[in-house]
Amino acid sequence: MTTLTGGALLPAFGCRRTGPSERPNILLMIADDLRPDFGGVEVPNIRRIGHVATGRCAMPLCAPSRASVLTGLPVAQHGSTDNHSPLPADVLTLPRYLAKSGYRTVGIGKVEHHASEDVGWGTRLRNPGGLAHADGGAFWSKLYERLDVPDSTYDDWHRATATILQMQKSQPPWFIAVGFRSPHKPYTAPARYWHPGRVNPEGIGGDHRSFARTMPELTEMTPEVAQLVTDGYRASVRFLDAQVGRVLDAVPPGTHVILVSDNGYCLGEHGCWSKHGPAREHCWDVPIVGAPGLGDLTGLFRYVCGLAHVRAPSHVA
Repeated sequence: MTTLTGGALLPAFGCRRTGPSERPNILLMIADDLRPDFGGVEVPNIRRIGHVATGRCAMPLCAPSRASVLTGLPVAQHGSTDNHSPLPADVLTLPRYLAKSGYRTVGIGKVEHHASEDVGWGTRLRNPGGLAHADGGAFWSKLYERLDVPDSTYDDWHRATATILQMQKSQPPWFIAVGFRSPHKPYTAPARYWHPGRVNPEGIGGDHRSFARTMPELTEMTPEVAQLVTDGYRASVRFLDAQVGRVLDAVPPGTHVILVSDNGYCLGEHGCWSKHGPAREHCWDVPIVGAPGLGDLTGLFRYVCGLAHVRAPSHVA
């Protein structure tokens, strides 16, 4: 179901008809490295949001893609061209623009890539709690973790919890964006989310370099490592879906909900095991959920302005 309002096709999660003087709450959820096929995993909670489509990111890399989401500009214009170049401080961003239009804005978790970036949130909760690894190890200390621990061990559970609390306490109208770490490696979902599945045979013997940071001893993509990565990715997607479900259960009526990923990911296609490689459709293609008519992430700025009954700046895509 969708509702036609103000000339744009709008998502239907908890939707009611609103006029320009009655601005809705807007919730944006951003996954990290989530494929549009969700890795072949059932995602009932993500599908609860509504319309599921495949779109394009601006670049299959965290910082540039997220910068395009936040600015409505292609990579060549906003200035963040790799993961080492933050957005310029004077660039107009979606949270700044909505705040000027009367919205309360909250950013939770990994929305923009760089912790040092100030993109204009009214409230910013970059790390609301939880661990990257249950043993307290640093984020990149190992490739995976499969332990019988509660969901609340890990940071994405705390990001979902912080989102729920902010939805409850923020004065409407609000724009809340939460960036989840999953299913980006390291794969650290609790053991109950891990289930063995089919591995893409194209990936056996493929490019293993993206795992060198956590497995420096790895010299080839063996069947065992391919199985581990595939199962870990899918476990992380299931864990993500569970956290999305918790958030959706708390969403107030009339809230527009959108879920996207910053980029896609290869699970062995053409020997690729990363977000960079020859399998363009798996790296550049992303899921766009709850936003009928939105075809690429650069257009999300303008799309959200439409939901908010705010005229978008003329320079955005």
